[in-house]
Amino acid sequence: MPFNPDQYLAKKGGFNPDAYLGGSATPKSSTPEQGNMFTQSAEDIQYDPVSGVPLNTSSYGSAPTGGTEYARKALTTAAALPINVATGVAKNVGGLAQTFNRYLGGESSKGNLSIPEEGLNALNQIEAGTQQQSGSPNLLKGASMVGQAAPWFATGGAIGAIPSYVNAAKNIGTGVAMGGASALATPEEVGMTPEQFREAKNKNIAIQGAIGGAFPAAGEIGSKIASLLRGTKQTPQMTTAIENARDIGYTMPPTQAGGGIVSRALEGLAGKASTAQAASIKNQEITNKLATKSLGLPEDTVLSPEVIKNVRDVAGKAYDKISNTGEIITTDAYSKALDKIIEPFMQTAKAFPDAEISPVVKQIAGLRSKSFDAGAAVEKIKQLRTAADDAYRTGSTEIGKANKDAAKALEDAVEKHLEAIYSPGLLKEFKDARQLIAKTYTVENAMNKTTGTVDAKKLADRLQRGKPMSEELKQIAQFGQAFPKAIQTPERIGGSIGISPLDYTVAGVTGGASLLGGEDKATSGALGLATLLARPGARRIALSNPVQNRLAQQATSPSAVRQALPSPQEARQLAKMLLMQRLGGTTENR
Repeated sequence: MPFNPDQYLAKKGGFNPDAYLGGSATPKSSTPEQGNMFTQSAEDIQYDPVSGVPLNTSSYGSAPTGGTEYARKALTTAAALPINVATGVAKNVGGLAQTFNRYLGGESSKGNLSIPEEGLNALNQIEAGTQQQSGSPNLLKGASMVGQAAPWFATGGAIGAIPSYVNAAKNIGTGVAMGGASALATPEEVGMTPEQFREAKNKNIAIQGAIGGAFPAAGEIGSKIASLLRGTKQTPQMTTAIENARDIGYTMPPTQAGGGIVSRALEGLAGKASTAQAASIKNQEITNKLATKSLGLPEDTVLSPEVIKNVRDVAGKAYDKISNTGEIITTDAYSKALDKIIEPFMQTAKAFPDAEISPVVKQIAGLRSKSFDAGAAVEKIKQLRTAADDAYRTGSTEIGKANKDAAKALEDAVEKHLEAIYSPGLLKEFKDARQLIAKTYTVENAMNKTTGTVDAKKLADRLQRGKPMSEELKQIAQFGQAFPKAIQTPERIGGSIGISPLDYTVAGVTGGASLLGGEDKATSGALGLATLLARPGARRIALSNPVQNRLAQQATSPSAVRQALPSPQEARQLAKMLLMQRLGGTTENR
């Protein structure tokens, strides 16, 4: 194809005589090149109309793109965040100065703007420039708002701490006052006439004052909703009880352990009473295992009076080894222990001298001696223990307690004797046997002798009275004190919790309603079956290990997100400040 100069020139933008003669080589109708400072003349560089920042220029070449541009904007945003927070804080000073100058009668000015407005204008330009170059301008705008609200948030923290019992009017009045003060420090648009400025400031004061007064009531409602979602706030003691219960394997109804809304909703669907009963049945197995473990028996042992007696007999062999250790010399401690046993009976005798003295006084008097044989002491201890059991069995609690305390006084004397003759091996065996025998009585008194079920409530009552208990029995008692509704014995409940008549009734009604509504039999049957299994299923999930472990985690270790978040009081205060300034402030100075 032959060379066509006209087509060549057309592709190049046409022939420009001025460029040929030394003028501009760029066609008059072409768009200015968006290159770097070396390829653009000063008049061709385009500037942002707000910030005045050059667009798409670089002293090193054309504007960066892709990952380079993303990195540049990210770095710019990170560097600009503290700047925007600082300008937001500074706007409070500028806003107060602007209000004093234009609203309260000040007249200082510079050119067409007041001196405070000159400063506000400079702050606005700094923010606009950083936000224009950032990849997240809204984030920087938010940083400026937080900075502007920060002083008011700090001073308003004490307001949130006013006790709830203080008159509500005081809270509202304080909120209105703080809102008005915030409005005075909120800058208005620069360059307004005095009438426009006063109108804008009055509107701002009205808006922020109304918001400040409305927040106490809204905050109270929000607190109630938050409390509903969070559940009951646990005391440190209850938190420890929940954690210990899960370590042992106990199960707790979510409402009693301060569970979240999901677990409590499951319990509500399943029924609080039936959930507590189902938990009690699961917990009974744990209680029985702990009781048998305290006696040194395998966990799967079924307790009975015969099993308890056998444990005592085995432990009693340690007593027999003491019989040949010689004479026991009694001490003042032994005599005082006997005095303490008969003290209440002697007081009664003094008050009623003509009344018959209790046989306990004579029985205890027979134990007074400066010394006695170790073998005789062991036999007497056995006799006193048997007499105590018989007395308790027949309802003679005073005689039973006196015999039990007398046996203990003799056992203390035996321990002193073994210490005196330097027999550490026998002493340890004797102490271990004493403790084991004492545990057998504690377990037997809390046990249903027919079924072998150990009643955690009885152990909890014993702990409440300050009685000494071994580790495993104390764990049972502490759980019983913390969760009394979760330790009902199966005998009291009357069997396991499954599908109740209520479940059948609701399922039947649901299936029937579905049929009447036009659904086919298969669909209606499926709906009825789902309804029938809904409550038992919800109960099973509420008491499952994942949900139960979550209860302990919520009580002891709040999530990292929850720890990082401000408190509800702080969040409400900050939200109030931001909302007041957002609605009350003008567009330019937000």
